[in-house]
Amino acid sequence: MIRPEIRKIVLEEQKDLFDFVAKTTPTLFESAVDTAIDLWKLEHARMVSESMVFVRVRGQHAFRDPVASIDYDLERGIAICDAFLFACFSRVGKESGES
Repeated sequence: MIRPEIRKIVLEEQKDLFDFVAKTTPTLFESAVDTAIDLWKLEHARMVSESMVFVRVRGQHAFRDPVASIDYDLERGIAICDAFLFACFSRVGKESGES
């Protein structure tokens, strides 16, 4: 469903609440409707998997099982540590006058 359709459903389901909000705090009306739409989406969401990891690589998006993702995560962590240590030791060499 698209957002305008959900908005219509939410406003119909909770008519009394939103009439009250519109009368008492009209500046918060849109914010309250947006929150209700998000809650409606969460309530009607379908669980596809118990747990997934969202990965973005070179503009591509993928979902992976966290256990299957351990190798990938360790590889990325090691690459970050290598880059950090290289930068640290490169700086130490330059400060001590070594080439």
